[in-house]
Amino acid sequence: MKMLRSTLFAGAMILGAGTGSLFAAAPIAQADLDVFHDHLVKNQLASRWDGTPTRIDSDEIRRAYGDRRFYFTFKAAPLPPGAPLPDLLEMHTREMQEFQKHSLRITVGIDNKQRAATFRTAQDFNLGLMSVKTDEDARIAAAAILSLIGNDQVYPAVINAREVSVTRTESGWTCLVTRPRGFDGKVIFDPSGHCISATKNLNYVPPMPP
Repeated sequence: MKMLRSTLFAGAMILGAGTGSLFAAAPIAQADLDVFHDHLVKNQLASRWDGTPTRIDSDEIRRAYGDRRFYFTFKAAPLPPGAPLPDLLEMHTREMQEFQKHSLRITVGIDNKQRAATFRTAQDFNLGLMSVKTDEDARIAAAAILSLIGNDQVYPAVINAREVSVTRTESGWTCLVTRPRGFDGKVIFDPSGHCISATKNLNYVPPMPP
């Protein structure tokens, strides 16, 4: 436990890569690191993460979620061997087993009362979300939500509201983002402005080593 806390404290804020409106890096508050760690312990996830959380921040995230701070965890999986040699395949299997022990991928939001919550499902992203009443509201909110999504395929990364296309119908708003050789993102809000679907998936097959 003490080692994990020390590791967390040593990390500085790293912003998600992307074309959104980024803010300058700043030290992560010890209070947030403690809350993040305690959240993992409470949810029995601490054993799956032994690194430093990364903070993601942007104008869109601040406009959508106010003063809530967001942190995520992500480690890329080991690449498969370049040749199907038995020794290399065995080594890769061991590397994957170790990776799976500490490969937690989670996005956590912390409010000003130092309360932490996991942001993973569409319903999760409604916590503290701005009111969505116009196309521009939907654009900002969708950019923030897609920035925060991380899964087995993609990690959280800042998305600018200008990247989001919005279509409004009687059923609500459908918001789309596509980055060539990157990902396809989609967020749907119902007529009352609640997020009812949020997905972000790779739209290409990453090259394998020769």
